[in-house]
Amino acid sequence: MIVFDIEDTFGIEIPYNANEDVEDFKTVGSVVDRVKDLMAKGPEAAGAKA
Repeated sequence: MIVFDIEDTFGIEIPYNANEDVEDFKTVGSVVDRVKDLMAKGPEAAGAKA
């Protein structure tokens, strides 16, 4: 549920297989860094929802 809330709030899409790279989601700080990276890459790279 948290992932869906993050996607909706920031207008990004976290890839379905993102949990395979566990380091991206190990801590709250790592989640924040991952979200910032997706946002910085822009809507196309982050798979933003229309």
